Amino acid sequence: MGERFSIRNNTQSNVRQSNPNHSMQGSNCNGNCNNNSQNSNCKAMLKKLQALDFSIYETVLYLDAYPNSADALSYYHKLVAERDALQRALAETCRMPITNLENASVNSWDWVNGPWPWEASAN
Repeated sequence: MGERFSIRNNTQSNVRQSNPNHSMQGSNCNGNCNNNSQNSNCKAMLKKLQALDFSIYETVLYLDAYPNSADALSYYHKLVAERDALQRALAETCRMPITNLENASVNSWDWVNGPWPWEASAN
């Protein structure tokens, strides 16, 4: 009783959403791009994804403590929808799988082609 949901939304438009129909369509921007603007856009999208993942995790922790908070539940669903859209855009625009479930090729295992989280080019 009396709890108030007040997680500040730090993920709002700090990084411009990418348009999947942008000129990067068809590029492989997995940290090894020759075009710096493409690489920067992919990195910015990855940073935005990381921020959304953090916000979702924090909201889940809040919901664990206050499961009846309608505001927190609404915020959680908003973040998840935003993350899903960004993940699809990242996979389409940058041609990099974010999870192993997004391996696009039937002939190769693309999951290993991008930078690993501990590599500097991934951060």
